[in-house]
Amino acid sequence: MTENTFSSFGKADNIKIRTLVNPSSISQLKNYNYPRRIEMQGIEQPIIVNDSTVNVYTPLDCDRFYAPQNNGFSLISVYHQGLPFTKDEIINGFYDTVGETFFIPIAYKQDRYIDYFLVKNQNDAMRELVRNKLQIQVKDWKLPLLIKIEISVSNNGHIKPRKSIGTFIIRKVKENSAVGILDLSEIQKEPEFVDMYISLRSLGVSKTFFDEINNIRGIKSSSNSNFRAMKFCNNEIQSLEPFKRLFDFKNIEVLDLSNNNITDVNEFNNLMGMNLNEIIINNNPVTNHPQFEQIVQKILPNLKTLNSKVIFSLSNMMNSIQNGNNDIPNVGDGTLIKSENLMQYRNRIEKIVNEKYWAQVTLHHNKRYTVQEIMKELSSNLLKEVHFYPCYLKRLDNYDEFYLYRNFDALRILFLNGLKIQMPKNSFTIDVHIRLNVAEYREGEVNWSSKIANVLKNRVKEDTLDLNDFPRDPEFSKLTVLLNSSKTLDYVLTLVKRINPNITRINAENCNISNCKGFECLFSFPKLYALNLKNNYISNLSDFSKCTSVVEVHLDGNPVCNKSSYDYIGHVRENFKEIVYVDGHRVYGQNRIVTHQNFLFNKNAYIVINAFVDYFFHLWDSFERSKVRLLYNDYSVFTMSVNYEFNEKNSSMTFAQIYPRIQNHMKFQRNLLKLSDMNSVASKVHIGKNNIAMVFNDMSRTRHDFSTFTVDVPFFSEEQRKIGIIVSGVFEEFLYNTEDNSLPYSFSRTFLFDVIDGNFIIKNDQLLLRQPTTAQMEMLRSGHRAATKNEIKEQCRVLLPSAFENQALKLSIFQKLTECSKSFCKKLLEDNSWDLKVALASFTYMMERNEIPDEKFKFK
Repeated sequence: MTENTFSSFGKADNIKIRTLVNPSSISQLKNYNYPRRIEMQGIEQPIIVNDSTVNVYTPLDCDRFYAPQNNGFSLISVYHQGLPFTKDEIINGFYDTVGETFFIPIAYKQDRYIDYFLVKNQNDAMRELVRNKLQIQVKDWKLPLLIKIEISVSNNGHIKPRKSIGTFIIRKVKENSAVGILDLSEIQKEPEFVDMYISLRSLGVSKTFFDEINNIRGIKSSSNSNFRAMKFCNNEIQSLEPFKRLFDFKNIEVLDLSNNNITDVNEFNNLMGMNLNEIIINNNPVTNHPQFEQIVQKILPNLKTLNSKVIFSLSNMMNSIQNGNNDIPNVGDGTLIKSENLMQYRNRIEKIVNEKYWAQVTLHHNKRYTVQEIMKELSSNLLKEVHFYPCYLKRLDNYDEFYLYRNFDALRILFLNGLKIQMPKNSFTIDVHIRLNVAEYREGEVNWSSKIANVLKNRVKEDTLDLNDFPRDPEFSKLTVLLNSSKTLDYVLTLVKRINPNITRINAENCNISNCKGFECLFSFPKLYALNLKNNYISNLSDFSKCTSVVEVHLDGNPVCNKSSYDYIGHVRENFKEIVYVDGHRVYGQNRIVTHQNFLFNKNAYIVINAFVDYFFHLWDSFERSKVRLLYNDYSVFTMSVNYEFNEKNSSMTFAQIYPRIQNHMKFQRNLLKLSDMNSVASKVHIGKNNIAMVFNDMSRTRHDFSTFTVDVPFFSEEQRKIGIIVSGVFEEFLYNTEDNSLPYSFSRTFLFDVIDGNFIIKNDQLLLRQPTTAQMEMLRSGHRAATKNEIKEQCRVLLPSAFENQALKLSIFQKLTECSKSFCKKLLEDNSWDLKVALASFTYMMERNEIPDEKFKFK
């Protein structure tokens, strides 16, 4: 077996690939005893093999490949040497190679070292295999292939993949016609495909599949079509691009895509041509996206139900009004006021406005902005201090229209602003036209105050207020409630206080809140102790300074999380004076937390990071520490520094007892300021999993205190599969595998690792050891009690790195991530004020535009 590397991200990402493509493997492919008769499990006839005169191609001679000219069967075999690959993994390797071509293996057989199968009428797929030198990649292995052209002629009784797809769809149409649901789920288990490996993961198969659906009469939009729904569950679907072929299926209203593998929310752009009212997409990775529902609603504005949840977006409200659901009868001309004639009415507005009548407002911008953008600007800036509740909102040809009832202050501000709305984007000015007194308010029309009050009665359950997705409550289908307005938010909380002043928990998740001034009234809930503000747009917490009773807050998915762990928790503590739990984790004496969700990250990042931290440190503390080596490879690097300044106040042991144990670590350490022999620097860099394992095994047994952990994430890239994390906390070290004479350490450990096929591969591991501070020792002795303010100050003073240390750490991390020269990395960090994330964004921007000279990619 041989090894090589290839680059998958510019010049900065080397992934180790092993290969079985060699003369010995190819010889075994050629000499394998292939069967002379291949039986079918279905009704098709067996295939008789005659390969005495056929053309055979391998990676050594694929340059002379000629595709078959007739309609016979060809054989493809793959050599895997008994490596533990499943059939699905090998087929996925073929899918990745043949791309969008039609590819369906027939009669797939598995043997100890070789798998083989047949193909028929799949010349394009074979050409793609030849173009890739007749080899596929499965995980981190390159596997050789062999092709035998036309080993058997085809007759009428033999299997035909394309025909089988058409036969299957015709049968399903007949079976499902009565119920009106075309169920094409789990096609791999259908009898037509018993001898084929068919999966809609393959774009080539999917496109053929949908082309066949298009050819079937009785499914497309027609007066006699019964079909209103389609199901494609459990089909390994990754891309929705083939669904574009269903653009003229106007009668299909429901699409079920449950239990597939859709990961990118932008895939839903491929469904824009369909008239879907409902989509079911449970158990797909894409649903973990923090803004999944909002993005899908924006792409498919007519959608009414998503994963069995009724959604009422602004777009739905507009469309319902546009389709004739405007409940204001006999709308008259009223008094039209525009910027051109505003002066003649300016002093008479209060006399003209009749609060018992509707006012019609139109916003003219020629579709330059979305409704959401305009409503956000009005609610967060121009009209944030007044009641503003647009009713019957809709978009017409070149303008938006809504009605206001008993919102005089909002009208007054619009008049005072010259009937102009200055938008921040492109500094464009929207013209506002207002028609006063267009219709008298009648019973049964939207009354915003009673609507909100009725909804809140159902949202208050005992001592809990549930405002989750409040603006999208079904009762607000004709009313726009904008909690981003401080006036609206204050009004809602005031009504809640009348219902139950003893609220203890408030859930305001997914409410589009960025302006928190309305939360200032929370001090009037004396028993409130828990606040959930997940997935909003909050960037500052100063408006919560009066919430002295709150001890638990959740802020995941807000811009305020986009800080270092220390700064983030510090900002929370500054404004929530009595806080104990942040994002579900206890906050101790210093500003630390197990983890918090950076606004720029997705949920997948935290699943991966938390899994890594939990697995690594539990394994490290166990008697099976040697297994940690499996997380490293032959190019991994481990370094350690020790800065243990003995303070007898923080230790129950004497210096004489501690010194030999510290020296055991000192022999591995690479602190340049403490090395007496600079020639030994290179020997302190431990490279390769075997060398690293030797160092680890020489260390005493430990027990990490997970409650002290801080996990910060300076870098996470799904595309590059690279993650950088810094774990800090306290652990105890034991002698001779006992828990006697435990010695505590304060540690900081920086990992740079990749995630490949679900496995962690640590590329760089840096460990720093210090003596614990007084506050940390008190926490260990007293069962982790909260530290005093003086202890917090001391902890911060000792643990916060100096400017030099902080910059040196950032430079080291940045150089490892980019693999660029030290001088180039330092210059880029300096240009971005030593902000690691901003510098990484600049680096990515320059990489995409090929603005970095090759000589900069020299790691030295």
